[in-house]
Amino acid sequence: IRFFKFFGDNYDFGITFGTRLIVVFGIVGVGGYIYFKTKNINKTLIGIIGGYFIFFIFSAAPSFLVFVFKGINSFGSDIAGFLFSPIERMGFNGIVSGAALSFRMSLVYFLLNSCLVLVCFLKINKLQFLSSIKNIRLPQTIFNVGLLLIGICVGGYYGKSFLEFTFFNILSLIILVLCVVLAWYFSVIINIKLLV
Repeated sequence: IRFFKFFGDNYDFGITFGTRLIVVFGIVGVGGYIYFKTKNINKTLIGIIGGYFIFFIFSAAPSFLVFVFKGINSFGSDIAGFLFSPIERMGFNGIVSGAALSFRMSLVYFLLNSCLVLVCFLKINKLQFLSSIKNIRLPQTIFNVGLLLIGICVGGYYGKSFLEFTFFNILSLIILVLCVVLAWYFSVIINIKLLV
């Protein structure tokens, strides 16, 4: 219902009027860009609807996340308890409830955006995408990820802090590994470009 009512009737909580205005500018920008590139009204309309759909999915992601873990019949209190409660990050205290939602959702959005960038890269230039994948250099990647994991274990041992296997801690670990891989891979790409 909220999808068809442009994020619903409540302008004071969640998706505020200002956020809706940003979404309008975003989808108009997407539509304008598609029309400028294609001069096709059908593709433009599909782009506008697709852009709105993506904005809606991203804005509703906290609710979807709670539905996955708590069930489809979850209430607002379940969503607030799951996303706003104070959390530990990698075994260390310090994230208060006000920042908990931003922290948790930044983890989710990081992975969603990473996947979106990969899909766009594949769509824009499939040959270059496949060439990039072939240049990952797996042994060096495993070595760098191994150093990260050893560092986490040593830090946990000497800091007397042990990682709880919660959804967001596992997500944090996945993102740390992804950041190390991307940092290494960036240096590979730069070296290839310098050689060329």
